[in-house]
Amino acid sequence: MLMDIRFSPHNTHLESPDAFSSRDPHLARLSKLPMAHASSLLDDLPFGTPGIYTLGGGRQVGKTTLTKQWISHLLKKKVPPEAIRYLSGELIDDHHSLVRHLTDIFDDAPLDNVLHYLILDEVTYIKDWDKGIKYVADAGLFEQTAILLTGSDIAFISDARMRFPGRRGPADQVDFHLYPLSFRETVLLKGLLPPEALSELNQPNCQPPGPVITTLFK
Repeated sequence: MLMDIRFSPHNTHLESPDAFSSRDPHLARLSKLPMAHASSLLDDLPFGTPGIYTLGGGRQVGKTTLTKQWISHLLKKKVPPEAIRYLSGELIDDHHSLVRHLTDIFDDAPLDNVLHYLILDEVTYIKDWDKGIKYVADAGLFEQTAILLTGSDIAFISDARMRFPGRRGPADQVDFHLYPLSFRETVLLKGLLPPEALSELNQPNCQPPGPVITTLFK
C-alpha cells in the first residue's frame, strides 16, 4: 500500500513486525513505565469482520496507545503487516485529502481476499471527515476493511451512528469507549490487595477510597 511518508513513524511494523513494540513511539514509551495496563477492549476490537468502527474517549486517556497495542495484537494473530495501516487525522486537512490518502492505500493493496485493518486516529481533526468516510464507504472500498475511527469529541460516536446508517458492517458491536482506569483496575495493576480481597470490589456497596488513575498517553 502506498502511504504518505509522514505516517511512517507510526507504521514501523511494515519494516520490521518483530521490532514494532520497541520502535513505535507510543509502545516504546509504554515499555519504560514501571506498570503497563492492557485494556480489556483489546479482546473486543474487531478481528475478522469488516466494517466502520469507532473508539471514543477523553483526551489523554490512552486511545492512541490502545490502537498501537491493537496493531501488536493483530500481528500476534498473524495478520500480514502490509494489511495494517495507521493514519493520524492531525496530518490530514479535509475530506478531500482524506479520500486521496485512503484511495492511494487501497489502489496499491497487494493482498486479495485478506481483511485489511485501518486506523484513522483523531478523525475529528479532519474538516468534514464524515463526508470522506461516507464517500469511500459508498465506493465499496471498505468491503474488505475494518476501519477504526478514534475521536475525543463527546458527540463523535453518536454522529457516526447517524451519518453512516447501513454502512457500519455486520458486527454486533461497532462502537467502543475507552475510560480512565477504574479503582479496581488500578488495584489489580499495582497488586495492592491479595486476590481474596479483590472479590470484595465487586460488591454493590463497595466504594473506592480515592480517585481513579488515568493512563499517561494520548
